[in-house]
Amino acid sequence: MSYARFPKGKPIFDGNNKVIMFPAILGNNTINCKISSETLANYFENDPQKPISVFSDHRSAIVNVADKLIAENRYENDGSIFIRTTDF
Repeated sequence: MSYARFPKGKPIFDGNNKVIMFPAILGNNTINCKISSETLANYFENDPQKPISVFSDHRSAIVNVADKLIAENRYENDGSIFIRTTDF
């Protein structure tokens, strides 16, 4: 059972911070979820130069982890959810 909703839109790659960002909706609030390209490469053993493709290929697993972190209230100081390799 899902705790938050995850719109199907295309994720955004922040090249400065090397993270993929995607939204989650919880009630009336939008939560900025992030996963680093390094985590994608480490966990999914894929090319870190293609983070959007890796995210798209493994979206379901990534969203499940984000949902779990939201349910556990594991927010960062800025209110975002940051997925680490150890979260899988």
